Amino acid sequence: NPRSTLGSVESSKMQFFVVLASLFVLSQAECGPWVPLDITTFPPASPNDVITITYLAAPLLECSYGTDMELINAYHGGMALTNRNTGFQITINFDATPSFQAAILPNITRYENGTGKLGWGNYGAVFIYKGLNATYWLTSITEIGVMNGLTYNKYMGWLANANSTFQYYNLWSVWTNFPGTQLLPNFECFAFDWVSFLKLRDLGVNFYTNVTVKQGFISLYSASAPTKVNINDPSTNNLVVSFYETLELHYKQLGWVGFFLELFTILEEGIFYVRADNSYYRVVLDNFPYFGIHFVDVPLPK
Repeated sequence: NPRSTLGSVESSKMQFFVVLASLFVLSQAECGPWVPLDITTFPPASPNDVITITYLAAPLLECSYGTDMELINAYHGGMALTNRNTGFQITINFDATPSFQAAILPNITRYENGTGKLGWGNYGAVFIYKGLNATYWLTSITEIGVMNGLTYNKYMGWLANANSTFQYYNLWSVWTNFPGTQLLPNFECFAFDWVSFLKLRDLGVNFYTNVTVKQGFISLYSASAPTKVNINDPSTNNLVVSFYETLELHYKQLGWVGFFLELFTILEEGIFYVRADNSYYRVVLDNFPYFGIHFVDVPLPK
C-alpha cells in the first residue's frame, strides 16, 4: 500500500522535524503590538509623488512558531507602499480573522442524537499597519515597482472597499497535480497580493521585469472536480463533522507544523471535505502524492 509506506516515512520525517524545530531559537521578529490603521485617516498623495511597491513574505504563523513553518514551505505574504516624497509607509496584508485556527478548524458541537454542528470563523480581512517591520518580513522584502500619487490614490480607493468584497479566508486549493490544472481556488494572503497586483496593473503600473517573487499554495490533488455537498443532509453532515473531528484531534496532538507534515496519513481514507466561503466540497484525493505545500515563482502581471 503506497499510502501506508509513505505514511510511515512521513511520520519519521515529522518526528525528526519536530525535534529539529525545538532546537531552533525563536525568531527575532517583533510581533507586537500589531495595531491596524484606519484607511480613511490616510493623507492622499500628491499627483507627482513617487510610491514604491514592495512584495513581502515571512514564515507562516511566525509570531507563534518562529521560522518553524519554513520546514514545510509555508509562508505568509503581504505588500508595502512607501511614499518617497513624504516618507509615509504602510504594510498591507490579508489575514484570517478572528484567527488562522478558526479559519481552518471549526468549533464542533455533538448532540445527543448523534448529529453535529460546525461553527466556523473562516473569515478574512485586509489589515493595514504603519511602516514596514523588516525583522518580521524576513523571507522577502523585494521592490517590484513604483507608481505616482494619482495611481496610489485610486488604488487606495479600491482598497478601502476590499473587505466588502473579500470576506472569506480559504486556505485549501484543489489541483489535478502541481503544477497542473486548478480545480478549486483558494483565497488567502498571497491570492490577495495577486488581486492587488492585477488591480495596480489595470491602473497603469508597470512592474519590474528583472525581479522574481513567489506565491504560496496549500494544495490537494484530485483527478476530478470537487463536488459541492449539502451539509444539511443528515448522512453528509455526519461525514463532514466526523472528518473535522479527525482533523481537530490531530491538530491538538501535533500542533500546526506536525499537522501539515502528517496530513498525508490523516487523509488515508482519500476524502477531504473543503470549506470554501460558506459551502462544502467533497474532494477525492486520487492523484499521488495527494497533498502538497508549494512556494513557487509566479510572474508579476504584465
